Amino acid sequence: MEQIAQVDQKVEKIISRLFENPSQNNPVFSREFNGRIQGGLKFPKQIKTSNEGLKKQNYVILTEGTIFGQDDIVVSVECKALNKRNDQFTREAFSQIGMEYPYIDRDKVKPLVHRHDFFELFYVYHGGCISTIENQDVSFFAGDICLYNRNAIHSMYVPHDQDLVFNVLIRKNLITETFHSIIQGSDLFSQFFIDSLQKPTTKNYLAIQQIQKTTIEFYLKKMVICFFNENNQEYLKSLLICFLYEIEKQYRQEMMEQSLDQENNITIVKILQYIEQHYMDLTLETLSEQFHYTPRNMIYYIKKYTNKTFSELIRESKIKKACELLIKTNLTPEQITEQVGYNDRSYLDKLFHQQFGVSMVKYKKKYNHLL
Repeated sequence: MEQIAQVDQKVEKIISRLFENPSQNNPVFSREFNGRIQGGLKFPKQIKTSNEGLKKQNYVILTEGTIFGQDDIVVSVECKALNKRNDQFTREAFSQIGMEYPYIDRDKVKPLVHRHDFFELFYVYHGGCISTIENQDVSFFAGDICLYNRNAIHSMYVPHDQDLVFNVLIRKNLITETFHSIIQGSDLFSQFFIDSLQKPTTKNYLAIQQIQKTTIEFYLKKMVICFFNENNQEYLKSLLICFLYEIEKQYRQEMMEQSLDQENNITIVKILQYIEQHYMDLTLETLSEQFHYTPRNMIYYIKKYTNKTFSELIRESKIKKACELLIKTNLTPEQITEQVGYNDRSYLDKLFHQQFGVSMVKYKKKYNHLL
């Protein structure tokens, strides 16, 4: 495996190149810059949110088409000093064709609050940043990563010139296919993504601190290098899969530590695994007895760490098993319905429509090639 020191050197070279010539070395900036030259200056209209608690907050809606072009994964850099360099470059280019580019004071202007229907994660490479998420300011420092959920209302601000943050933007459909084909395990982390495809308000963001010198950081930096040096999208997808595997392992470990009940020696992961193994005939009472909880305390414990009810977890376990049987066997939808404990195929199809937007038959056609 490539040494971490070599990876660091390549990332530093990319940063140096970005400062030298933004239009040639930053595909995202180049795409935006050329659009401004060809179509003039266009600033998005701010839309007032209808959410009850955020009536006074305006935000900009971004779409995949304006961000990705032909790519499924794009990487950009947020750095005040680099933004100033980009402004200078753009101003000079506009003046050469007789157009005026407005002056932007990067020390005073903060990014517009926005939302979008794709996934975004950022990695603090140098210094720190402040992320505004649903009207709350959260500080991040070198070595931290944060993953925004779809449609989370957010912005990210680097307060000092030396702060540098890498942004990785991922198409919604790519995450869908990745998690249906790769991450079939438990549980909380993969479900965070799956839920967000249909229920974007389940969780606003996921943060993991201090990933320096870990395989998580290694794969993330490799994605940065790949995008800026060659933009090989197929290789980027492979790196993304490795990165998500490492994130899932880290997050699961953290959740086990946070949810550990030392008196009963259980974690939320153990409970989820037990539910998945015994969902056919499991009741709240038998689950509580197994882990020496009262039913009331079990309800509270499950809700605290999954934000779900016992019934929802049983239903998700059945749907997950149905997905596995659809892809890995030749059983008919009727046979699968019976195997996962339902009597009515139409009801299971209804659950599939709610979760994935398609019937069981269409789900099999769509994802059968992925495994």
